[in-house]
Amino acid sequence: MTTLPNGWVETNLGSLADFVMGQAPPGSASNFKGNGTPFVKAGEFGAHEPIIREWTTKPIKMASASDVLICVVGATSGKINLGADCAIGRSVAAIRPAHGLDQQYLYNYLKTQVSDLRQRSLGTAQGVISKEMLSDLSVPVPHPKEQKRIVAKVESLTAKSARARSELDRTSSLVARFRASVLTKAFAGGLLSKTLKEYREEIGASGAIYRVPSEWQMHTVGEVGEIRLGKMLDKAKNKGDLTPYLRNINVRWGAFDTSDVMMMRFTATEREDFSIRDGDILVCEGGEPGRAAVWEGGPTKLCYQKALHRVRLKRGYDPKFFSYFLRWFTETGHLVPHLTGTTIKHLPRIAFAKIPFWCPDTNSQVEIVRRIEAAFAKIDRLAAEAKRALELTDRLDEKILAKAFRGELVPQDPNDEPASVLLERIHAERAAQPKAKRGRAKA
Repeated sequence: MTTLPNGWVETNLGSLADFVMGQAPPGSASNFKGNGTPFVKAGEFGAHEPIIREWTTKPIKMASASDVLICVVGATSGKINLGADCAIGRSVAAIRPAHGLDQQYLYNYLKTQVSDLRQRSLGTAQGVISKEMLSDLSVPVPHPKEQKRIVAKVESLTAKSARARSELDRTSSLVARFRASVLTKAFAGGLLSKTLKEYREEIGASGAIYRVPSEWQMHTVGEVGEIRLGKMLDKAKNKGDLTPYLRNINVRWGAFDTSDVMMMRFTATEREDFSIRDGDILVCEGGEPGRAAVWEGGPTKLCYQKALHRVRLKRGYDPKFFSYFLRWFTETGHLVPHLTGTTIKHLPRIAFAKIPFWCPDTNSQVEIVRRIEAAFAKIDRLAAEAKRALELTDRLDEKILAKAFRGELVPQDPNDEPASVLLERIHAERAAQPKAKRGRAKA
């Protein structure tokens, strides 16, 4: 612990609080109908306070609304919540602060200790935070009035960071909307002529599902390229040499993930039939039908399985333009009528070949791709900046709490009595209390 401000004291939590270690009531006494006493286990811990889902008619260990609850067993050990009037299971302990130790002050301080407590629990046989660990925890203590000033300041500052975090969390949905707007504008010819607003007004006036620019040519996918489904994989029948192949999981929107490429036997003829070369577009047949990427990785020994379509476009059609078109067509829901299946959707080759595809001349296709990628690059930069800001916001909360418990967040009042007086009073009051009798709580 760093040097404390004048008037503060440092002591262990065991001298400031009592501990109630949870115990599960009989399973036969539990219910989800609201009968009896609310029952809290680690699974009911919320962001700040428990979410009551279960009740018991035979509570054993009880917590109160003035306690601080902590998970003491398993993967969630160290997680804390404000207290509730409830029974607690064996995965939960209730920390009951003495008079003069503010509940919110203790709750906020314990936030700074979660990582350390969790780490220490890993050294035990079952990953348990024991009563002794809690009791030995060092706590910096100011006067009760300063505790309340600290709590008020922490709440004020973290409320602001919470609002900022909420706004930054919206970034992912905004990014998706911006991308969709760019693609919508692109395939209405708007990146070369109309504004998106003009395009939307035209759509609204015509009632069309989509609107093809008058100077563009309308085709079907089957007319502009060769579609080839991949190889059906059968370990019992496959022959030839082990060959790496792509599955639909390896195809992301606009990119390939080759970190998890599997091997299967392909004959020399099959390797030729199911080869992948620059400019090939691989399109998911299942999983997320329509998801596509253009191979630009140079010569490769990779093949692909039946879960993917390979599209090789004829001369005059840009693969990236086609891939972006397919993304727009898929993400706007236009692909849905072409899919088969109920729970699991598929894009059959015949249906894929009939999908409408419209495009301008080759030079315009290339220019539209350039403008899409320029817009996407700006969106990606904004998303990256928002992500960094979100990370900084999380760190800001940590710094706020660190300053709070070093006595640097609020000014001290020289009229406050030293916390050592508070500590003496707490010790005297606790010493005067009768020893609690062991026994089962009444229902």
